[in-house]
Amino acid sequence: MDASQLSHRTTPPILIPARPFLRTIHHPSAYSPPSYPRPRTANDWIGLALTSTRPDILLKSAASCGDFTSIGNGRSYHDGNSKSSHPKSNLFPSLFTEVSGVGPAAYPVNDAFYGPSSAESWLLASADESKHNAAISKSSMVSPLMNYQYLNPPPLISRQPPAPPEKRAIVSTLYSDSYAIGVAVLGHSVRRANVTGRLLLPHLAGRVSEQALCITRAVGWEPIAVPFIPPPHDGKGVYHRFVDQYTKLNIWGLDKHRVEQAVYLDADTLVLRNFEELFDVPFNFAAVPDIYGDKRGFTVNFNAGVLVFRPSSTVLETMKEKLETAQYPLKQAEQSFLNLVFSATALRLPYAYNANLAIKRSSPAMWKGMRDEMRIVHYTLTKPFVDEWASKPKLMDEGELRRFMDRTAESHDGLFAEEVGWWREAYDRMMDDVRGKIEACYHRASPTG
Repeated sequence: MDASQLSHRTTPPILIPARPFLRTIHHPSAYSPPSYPRPRTANDWIGLALTSTRPDILLKSAASCGDFTSIGNGRSYHDGNSKSSHPKSNLFPSLFTEVSGVGPAAYPVNDAFYGPSSAESWLLASADESKHNAAISKSSMVSPLMNYQYLNPPPLISRQPPAPPEKRAIVSTLYSDSYAIGVAVLGHSVRRANVTGRLLLPHLAGRVSEQALCITRAVGWEPIAVPFIPPPHDGKGVYHRFVDQYTKLNIWGLDKHRVEQAVYLDADTLVLRNFEELFDVPFNFAAVPDIYGDKRGFTVNFNAGVLVFRPSSTVLETMKEKLETAQYPLKQAEQSFLNLVFSATALRLPYAYNANLAIKRSSPAMWKGMRDEMRIVHYTLTKPFVDEWASKPKLMDEGELRRFMDRTAESHDGLFAEEVGWWREAYDRMMDDVRGKIEACYHRASPTG
């Protein structure tokens, strides 16, 4: 962990260089290096864990300290001296960054902003992160280009002329009711930016309520029921939040709906400016390079939150046939698979077309420099409209949503307060335009979740 990852801490724990003398340590009494004082408090031991290759062992020592008393409430511990409170997201920022840079890691959580809810959960989380980082450093599959497999991607350049407006589509997806208001705000932002084309919304039949679909129709989306595409290998190795994401591959079947050129946008994106130039891209596939929350940083791998593509049912069937036999990191689900299929032929777009919030955290100067050119912002690290870490995320009503936006703006030490404000303004504009339609939808039967 480098110094930049420690910068958001409210009160930094004591950091003691561990690696020169690190032994197998099971209890504080076993720690007696000749030139360093023995850690006495949980704060000391956690500081040591942050520099160690075995944070799981050192955090067990922290948990054995008498001052490690309030960690079970899912929010903070005190150090026995200053009694200062430390949000977990500040103590272990790297535990709150998924491999793709899209949010908190897959550990048990009770609180959307503070993470694991017990000492045991934190020990498991730290041990898992240690293994994850070791795997990253050794894996030859960090980039699919290092383990390339030819999966019959479409030709590099399309031979078709640019599609007319009636055969263009802006596409998103909806797999649960909890994202419906996000999709609605997205659709409204597309129209406000004067992007021409149909608004098409593939959704999982039977998993999305009529109430949620009504909300999306209020701003112009055309819902299209699509079948669930199960993850390969019975979902083993797939991050639990991403088990539905292979269903996204159905967007390649939109040629059956008379679509020749499409731009796909994740439900947690927001359009700031017109992006119609993407419809004129001659390449069959284009995306923006990703940014990771670990030591890989900026990468040639692309993020699947914004995709420019030409629908083809033939390509869809080919991808479905290859799912079980292709070799790629399974945790990031369809994003890893699409990188394997398209990495060698994808046109890399400027970051302005997928302004991932992870960029602001990793390179504030770059984020500031992009500000006036951003077309699409991607709310990867915080989402203003859905509590993803609730036991059962739900579609919020207006009052709940406004309170949640306030909380979201304060999360991450307020780092993304301005960007949450952009989303809030977009929501307000949508409600000013179609409040009656949206409120009528809320009065329908209760959502499915």
